[in-house]
Amino acid sequence: MAAIPPSTATAAFTRLTTTNLLFFPLRFERSASTFLSSSSPSARQIFFLARRRALISKVTKRDREEESFSQSSDCPVPAEQQPANEYKSLAGSILFSWAAGDVSTYASRLLVIGAAFSLFVGWPIAKFSRENDAIRCVTGAVSAGILFDTLLVLRMYLGWAYVGNRLLSATVE
Repeated sequence: MAAIPPSTATAAFTRLTTTNLLFFPLRFERSASTFLSSSSPSARQIFFLARRRALISKVTKRDREEESFSQSSDCPVPAEQQPANEYKSLAGSILFSWAAGDVSTYASRLLVIGAAFSLFVGWPIAKFSRENDAIRCVTGAVSAGILFDTLLVLRMYLGWAYVGNRLLSATVE
């Protein structure tokens, strides 16, 4: 069997999808061996194979641990409604993860969203009236942005407060 150049082998590895890697690890190893030279694989190829095998074992180990935890609990509450799982899903969601991060990043995101809402929603609504007073239009647009940011922060607070209360309660209802 002729040796395949490392650049071709690397390109072939990048074409393999994560789905193939995670759900069909044995098929991945068999297909990977066809891309590599059977006589003398390079150190880079060995490194890539070892890294992928470590990833597969890490992912399957984590999945087994999560399955055993959810199956072993005698809680009558469904797994997705248990407080710890609700916390994980809330912390992983886009909007709610902002509050768990850096304060300056959180404030800058709110500022950008408020300004965008003011510009694209508040300004056209403020300009819709027959009175084209600039101060009223700017005040209306800025008020719309502040109102939207306030509602956004309120939604984040209520979501985190709900999960926090569920985590701190002695019983799961």
